[in-house]
Formats: sequence, C-alpha cells, structure tokens
Amino acid sequence: PRSIKISPRLTGNPPMKSGPHKDISFDLEPLIKAYWEAIGWGAETGIPTEETLRALELLEMVSPEERELPA
Repeated sequence: PRSIKISPRLTGNPPMKSGPHKDISFDLEPLIKAYWEAIGWGAETGIPTEETLRALELLEMVSPEERELPA
C-alpha cells in the first residue's frame, strides 16, 4: 500500500510543454490519502483500519501485529 509507485509523468512532472495538459501538474499524495480514507484504510499507513476489518468480518483473521504500520 504505501509502496505505490507511479511514474512522475502521470502527475505532470515535468509538466508538458504543449497540448491540452500544458503546464499542468498535481500532487498525487492527497488523492491517495483521500481514497484510502474513503475505503476505510489508514490515510498514513495504507492498511485497512480495525473498524473496516470488523465491518467486513475479517478482524479475527488478522493478528494485532499485522494491523500495525509495517517496519
């Protein structure tokens, strides 16, 4: 989850010099965090929250250690 790798070109880095996307770029990080929050994952960790696991009836399948931020 936190290891998502996306080419900088997809976010406009460096920005295009011509065409409809000329000089347009954006920060992908806030979008990723908002998406994870919307689906019930920790915005900082990219790991499903305890509440999400409980709602999906998966909490008993994941040990407390696995619910923590990976090292």
